[in-house]
Amino acid sequence: MEADYLRRTISPHLTTALTHLLTHIQSTSPFTYPLTTPSTTPDPISFLADYLLHIDASSHTIAADHARRAELDAIANEVNTAQAAERKQRELLEEELRVRAKEVRDKELEEERVQREEVEKREREVARVEEEKRVEEEKRRAREREEEIRLAAADTIVEEEEEEGDAGEEGGNEKI
Repeated sequence: MEADYLRRTISPHLTTALTHLLTHIQSTSPFTYPLTTPSTTPDPISFLADYLLHIDASSHTIAADHARRAELDAIANEVNTAQAAERKQRELLEEELRVRAKEVRDKELEEERVQREEVEKREREVARVEEEKRVEEEKRRAREREEEIRLAAADTIVEEEEEEGDAGEEGGNEKI
């Protein structure tokens, strides 16, 4: 039971430590086989002890780094999601603004058209009233002219009658 525990927990780390130790010994040796001098070779027992002591701290550091990385990835995903939602919201707002701007433009154009029609209607009404006034003025002048002609004709008739009357009196006076 203890052997199984050691195999599961210590054996992988011990194997890695021994591999690092042999790699270090081979890389520092000028020979092709592992013959080294005491000055270039680390003490194997100290090396393995240091490795096993620090593996726990490294594991915690690595685990903490993985946790931080996962947290940062989650935050990055949240930021990306928020940015996408913000872009979508901005696009929706821009579309709504375009629609509202078009509605306002259409309304303004309709108001301008209605105003033009009202102005044209008023101008037609003013022209009609002016035409009626002009016609009435012409009729009044025509009546005045007719009245003047009638009065002139009546004056002429009266003058002719007076002349005839004066001529009759002169003739009557002559008879007497």
